[in-house]
Parts: sequence; C-alpha cells; structure tokens
Amino acid sequence: MTVAEIERILREVTNAGGKFNAVTEMLPELARECALEATERAEAGLPPRALEGQAFAVKDVVFIAGCPTSMGSRVKVADHPDATTGTAEVIERLMAAGAIPVAKTNCQEFSHGIFGEHSAFGTVMNPAGLQLCSGGSSSGSAALVAAGAVPFAVGSDTAGSVRVPAGCQGVVGFKPTLGAISTDGVFPLAPSFDTLGFFARTVAEATRVFSAVVDFSAGAPSSVTVGTFELNKPHWIEDGADYLDSTEEVDLGPFIDVSSPLYDTVRKYESYRILGPLAEDQPGAFTPGVLDRVQQSADVSESQYQKALADVDILRERALSAFEHVDIIVSPALDGGTVPWGSIGPDARPAFVRYSQLFNVLGWPAITIPTGRRYPNGAPACLHLAGKPGEDATVLAVAAELERRLQADAD
Repeated sequence: MTVAEIERILREVTNAGGKFNAVTEMLPELARECALEATERAEAGLPPRALEGQAFAVKDVVFIAGCPTSMGSRVKVADHPDATTGTAEVIERLMAAGAIPVAKTNCQEFSHGIFGEHSAFGTVMNPAGLQLCSGGSSSGSAALVAAGAVPFAVGSDTAGSVRVPAGCQGVVGFKPTLGAISTDGVFPLAPSFDTLGFFARTVAEATRVFSAVVDFSAGAPSSVTVGTFELNKPHWIEDGADYLDSTEEVDLGPFIDVSSPLYDTVRKYESYRILGPLAEDQPGAFTPGVLDRVQQSADVSESQYQKALADVDILRERALSAFEHVDIIVSPALDGGTVPWGSIGPDARPAFVRYSQLFNVLGWPAITIPTGRRYPNGAPACLHLAGKPGEDATVLAVAAELERRLQADAD
C-alpha cells in the first residue's frame, strides 16, 4: 500500500460517502499513517499481514483514539460511562492485521432502529436503488461496501443491524456468535444482544476479516444438514441441495413468536439505562424519532427484565434441542425484501427483522448473502443462514458454497 494508493482510496470513499450520505468522518491522517507503516514493512522485507493494505470503514459507534465518534447523533456523550478516548479492541485487531481505517460511517442514531431513517447526519441512500430503504442501523457501512468504495466495513448487530442493511443493499453481512468478538470500545444499545459484525462483497472476504480478528479454523465441513424456513423463489437455487446431506423444512415460527417480546423487554430495559439519562439531559439534541423510542422504553421494571433474561436462557436451550439434527437454517434475509422509503408503515419492522432478530436472542452466528436475483420492486433478494453457537466456520463455509452455486447458476 503506497501513499498514492491510499490517496486514491480516500478520494473514492469521499465520493461514495457524498453520493450516498454514508460517511460522517473521513480518517485521512490515520489512513496515511497505516499506509506508511505498510510501505515500511514491505521495504524491510517483512511478510504481509492477513489484511495488509485493505481499506475499511467503521460504523460511527465504534471508538478510535483521536477520531470523533458521533453515534449518528448531536448528543454530547463525552462524560457517558460507555464513551472512551481509546480505540475499540476490534479496530486494534484489524489494524494489527494490516487493515487501514479510512472513514467512520453514518448510522441510525445510537443504533436505535432497523430502517436507518433517523440520523443527525441525514439518511443513508441505498446503492441498490436510491428509492429503496437502506436498512439500519449500520446503513453507511453497508453502503460503502455496496458502492465498491471499500472491500469490507465494520457494523454492529443487535436485532439484525448488520444483516438487514446487507439484505437491503445486496451485500454480505456476517454476525458472529454472541461474544466471539469483544465489544469493548463500542457504544452499546442492548449488551445482552449486541454483536459486532462485518460487511463484505463476498463470503470469502468476510471469512478473511473474521479470521484476522478471531482465531478459528475455516475448514469446510464434508457435509451438512440444512433446514429451510419460508423459502421460495427468488431465493432458492435448483441445485442448492446437491452439496447437502439433506434439506428439510423446519418451523422457526414458534421461536420467533416467543423471542420477539423477550427481545423487546431486554432491549428496552438495557437501552433505557444507557440512553435514558442522555434523553433527560439533552432531549433537544436527539432526532425526534429516536427520542420517542427512548422515552417509550422507560416502563420496563427490574423484575420484568430479570424474568425475560431467564426466559431467554430457557429459549436458547429449547432451540438447541429442537434443531439438534440441523446444522444450518436457511431463510430469506428479509420478509419480502426492502421497500421504498415511502412504503414504510407501522407494520414494516416485523417484516425487516423476522429472520434476523431471533438469532440475536439465541446468540447464534448468522450471515446474509445476495442471490443475484431481485424482487419486482428492484430490491435485492438475499438468503439468511444461521448455525449453532460456536459454529461460525460452518456457517461461513456453507454460505461460501451457496454463494458459489448462486454465481454459477447466474452465469
């Protein structure tokens, strides 16, 4: 990575950020420092690191020392206990692997919403179709990858905030097992479900990034058993089962029904403890939509919260037992795909999180991959794959094989 190359990348990211309103802060000085380090390492004959010279973007809830972090908000958070002047562990690991941060990305204010419509910096536009909802909360990170400005980007995922914008914008979005990546140095929404994740153009790239941050084996299993849920065209592929021991229908419906109120209780309680004091002190600094969501979260009691946590543990045990014979569960990424901004109504959220939120509650790894097909409104049709906790390698391997078959099917 030369200084000239990083200058070109910075220009491209600036242009894409402006076109899609995806960037809150460019990081030119840090990017140049990292590029110079990469050049000096190469000149010294040192072997390239796993992500040597790879530019990446960072959702603006992830702290980097010396760089502003806004959470998509005008609210001042410097004195908040979850704010820091240091660098998040995930960024330190990526930089240690040779990756170069070039920009902080626009997002739903405080990650508080799945559409991405509320940010102090305005709404992120969707490269897959400017009229289409870009999804949230990690909208800007998805957009820079979808626009081809960076090979990968960091996001956070509490109810689908990596996988949903990935599904809306037609890129890969990977959420690892809960706790696989440290969230130290990331402003939280609901710590019981918060997970860092990655956007990429291919599953191979997502795997490479994840393996640079977490020590794991990415070997592909010789065979897997797949359960499918509510799959139909344009999602599936005719030869999709050839790689698999068996493909059978499974029913996630009862688990979705039980997990939804549990998620709401835990998220409301935890997010209010984090954002409630800010809403009381600086109500005028919030976007009205997010302020309303924060205020509506105030009514969950400690006893309700503790019961919900206990019920989450029970649900996790039930799911492991119910799907013991299934290695991977494949579904659509969104119920019907993304929609035009003007079509978002009160019933839209359940459709956006139907296939993603459950796996935050369960803590399972999951990934969204594009099929190359589109819905009649032009929205990308994407698949969602989830696996058991700790089986991140299996999820990534099966996703890579399905991605290969989808590409072959399109050729």
